[in-house]
Amino acid sequence: PNNVDFSRLKQWMSACEREHRCVDDSGSQNCFPGTRLIDCKTRRVVRAGDDTNGSALAYVALSYVWGPSSSASLAFPISKPGRLRGDLSSHELPEQLPRTIEDAILAVLKLGMQYLRVDKYCIDQADHTGKEEHIRNMDKIYQNASATIVACAGSDSEYGLPGVSGVSRTLQLSSKTTGGTFVSALPALPSVLKASVWATRGWIYQEAILSRRLIFFTDFQVYASCVSLQAECRLWCESHTSPLMIQKPQFTSRGLFLDRNVDLTQLGTSDSGTLRRIQEHIAEYSKRQLSFDSDALNAFSGILAKSSCYSYFGIPFLEEPDIFISAILRARKRSFVMGLFWRRNRQAQGTLCRRRGFPSWSWVGWTGAV
Repeated sequence: PNNVDFSRLKQWMSACEREHRCVDDSGSQNCFPGTRLIDCKTRRVVRAGDDTNGSALAYVALSYVWGPSSSASLAFPISKPGRLRGDLSSHELPEQLPRTIEDAILAVLKLGMQYLRVDKYCIDQADHTGKEEHIRNMDKIYQNASATIVACAGSDSEYGLPGVSGVSRTLQLSSKTTGGTFVSALPALPSVLKASVWATRGWIYQEAILSRRLIFFTDFQVYASCVSLQAECRLWCESHTSPLMIQKPQFTSRGLFLDRNVDLTQLGTSDSGTLRRIQEHIAEYSKRQLSFDSDALNAFSGILAKSSCYSYFGIPFLEEPDIFISAILRARKRSFVMGLFWRRNRQAQGTLCRRRGFPSWSWVGWTGAV
C-alpha cells in the first residue's frame, strides 16, 4: 500500500512497551530543564514541563537531514522579545514548514501522541548558552523520547516522509498466475540505510545510537526497531505480520545501523572492553560527514556522555575505581596514551585532511575515516 499503516505501527509500539524493556527503567525519563517541544495539536513550541497530572510529557524525536536549503536559513528565531525567553510562554510555528517536519507532525498525531522534538525549532540558535546545554544533554534527549522518527528517504528536509501525506512510495511489483500471486521482495533495512544520505551524516549517528526506538520511513516501507535489554533484537516492518526476532550475537541492538556489531547497552560498564567499544564508535562516526567542522566534537558528545569514559578533545580514557590517587593518575595517563594510538582507516578511500579548531593529536582534528 502507498500509505503507512499507522494502526499496526501503534500496535507494535504498545507491544514493545508492554512485553519487554527497551531502556534501563531505573533512571528518570523526565526531560532536562529547558527542553522545548512542538505541540502537534496547537502547532506551538512549548517548554517540556510536566503535564497537569504531574507526569513527564511523552514525546517523539525526529532524526533527519537538514540539507543545504534548510541550513542556509538556519532556524525560526525563537529568541525574539516576547517569545520563549523569561517565562513559560510559547510561540507559533511558521505557517510553512519543510515537508519532512510537516509530515512528522502528522505522523505523531496518527500515532496517538502530541509532542515532537525537532532541533531546528526546539533549540534557540542565538542562545549559545542554551544551545550548549542541549548539546551536553543530547544523550538524554534521544534516550528519553518514546521513539525517534527517522527520515531516511531523500536528501533534505523538503523530501517528506513517504506514505504519510503526498509522498508516494516505491511500488512493490506483483504478478498473478495460475499458480498463485508472486510479489517482488522489498529490500532489507541494512541495504536501504547503506544507500541513504541520512546514514552519511555525522549528527544522526548518535541520534540513532542513543534512541530506544527507531521508526524508519523509507521509499519502500516503514521499519522499526527497539533497543531490547533481552537476549534478542526485534525488527518490525510492514511487510511482515510479526516482528523478526534476531539473536544479538548475530544482530545487535544497533547492528542494523553499524557496519560492525557494537552493543551500546554495554557502554555503562567500566571494564577494559569499554575503551575498545568507544573506539569502534569513533571509527564509525569518523566515516560520516558534517557541514561545519566546529560540530565535530559536539555531534559525538552524546555517546561520550553515555559511556563510562572520561574524554579530552574526543580521546577517551578510563579511571580505575578504588585505588590510590597516585595510581589513579598513572591509570589515567596510561589509558589516555592508549587513546592516542589512532590512525587512518587504510581500508577507507581518501586521505585525512586537517580540521581547524581541534588539536592535531586527536582524531577529531582530522576529517576522514580513522
